[in-house]
Amino acid sequence: MKKTGHLTKTMQKAVSVMLAGALCMSTLAGCDKKPDTETTAAAATTAQAGETTASPAESSAESTAAVTTPVATKAPTTAAPTQAPTTAAPELKEGEIIELDPFPEVKIPDTEAIRFVKNLEVGWNLGNTFDAYSGGTGLDLESAWVGIKTSQKLIQTVYDAGFRTVRIPVSWHGHMDAETQKIDEAWLNRVKEVVDWSLDAGLYVIINIHHDNEKNDKGLYLYPSYDELENSKKYVTSVWSQVAEAFADYDERLVFETMNEPRQVGTDHEWWVAAASEVGKECIDCVNQLNQTCVDAIRAQGSEANRKRYILVPGYCASPDFEVTAAFQLPTDAQALKENLILLSVHAYRPYNFALAGESEKSSTDQFTITKASDRRDIDDFLKSVHAKFVLQGVGCVITEYGARLKNDNDRARAEFAAYYVAAARNYGMTTVWWDNHVFSGSGEIFGLINRRNCNILYPSIVDQLIYYSKPENAPVAENKAA
Repeated sequence: MKKTGHLTKTMQKAVSVMLAGALCMSTLAGCDKKPDTETTAAAATTAQAGETTASPAESSAESTAAVTTPVATKAPTTAAPTQAPTTAAPELKEGEIIELDPFPEVKIPDTEAIRFVKNLEVGWNLGNTFDAYSGGTGLDLESAWVGIKTSQKLIQTVYDAGFRTVRIPVSWHGHMDAETQKIDEAWLNRVKEVVDWSLDAGLYVIINIHHDNEKNDKGLYLYPSYDELENSKKYVTSVWSQVAEAFADYDERLVFETMNEPRQVGTDHEWWVAAASEVGKECIDCVNQLNQTCVDAIRAQGSEANRKRYILVPGYCASPDFEVTAAFQLPTDAQALKENLILLSVHAYRPYNFALAGESEKSSTDQFTITKASDRRDIDDFLKSVHAKFVLQGVGCVITEYGARLKNDNDRARAEFAAYYVAAARNYGMTTVWWDNHVFSGSGEIFGLINRRNCNILYPSIVDQLIYYSKPENAPVAENKAA
């Protein structure tokens, strides 16, 4: 692949720190996906992703109602103004790689967990698929939001493109008996089938509990509050006991992720809470306890594989802002056969104004360039904080969701974002997994890279950057020193 150069510009030290609440808002895009009325399953561009803070009653009509815009996705009040139009950079030619200035050298401990994360290289999310929870029933839910079921050819396409990890978000509550909490065997077997295809193709696989974070009258949910903690522990124990049993003999290439963005859905602190407040302490403590319960359930299954398996855990709403607080703690892991098998899961759609803000938001911009320190700052800041608290202690960290939505055909800007984000994350010892919701048009969150109907890569310039900068040999920095 050829490289295309930028004018050299010395990276400036980030001196402006946004309010943590504003930063947390950029963690939203991977949750509560729902169809957009502008997009239909038959149109091949599939269900539109969107965020909602609607009540369960309101969200039950999500397949036909207009997407509710949540308070959490409003532009941060301290955000920089939208960038003024500039002369557009030339579009990338086929195979061109954006050239990055060297990164400052940082220390990366040489632990088994960090080596494992390094081997994940770069990942892709099978979003809006097994995590769909409306618009159908049973096995039909798999295609309810994307209009097509997952094929083995798609999984092979993901591998052939150069990805080495696939994250398969799974919602379970719509496939469980309310009385026994037994998972429907057909659903579990279908998840296993796609996991098997992925492993056979040579991919690492991550599966989780995804959209089971909203209260329902069947009690099949998790919710990080003291009032709901007993029910939540029962639910996650039930799910992970069965999933661990189903995958009891699968090797370490299969990773379990305890929860997706655990938060108090429908509240004014769903996406941001003052960590030192009483409700903030409760939210974070409940997430800590639920992570511990999930880990204990997985290890208690007893197989050697499950006692040696890596387990990803998130903080409150999976935001790095809450993960780096003193209150958030990784679970203990006494039943594991090896040390340091707990990994951190991070979601960070940053910088918010570029990566996630809707085009109608005043702060929204479709521009990102690696030559501007202000564009890079939010990425640098959260990576530094996660590196300081976790990576330097030998903890493996995976950014399991991130991306930049399409705005005004800004392919070049998204490619620059992809190059910088992945290279910066790798420089700080982390691996990234792009959120692909199979959305390519409309007014919502357009994160799709691969058309699942024909298995074509629609944005090769972005994928080229993701793959290239995930390789250690392509890092724009001298080899990191082991701590």
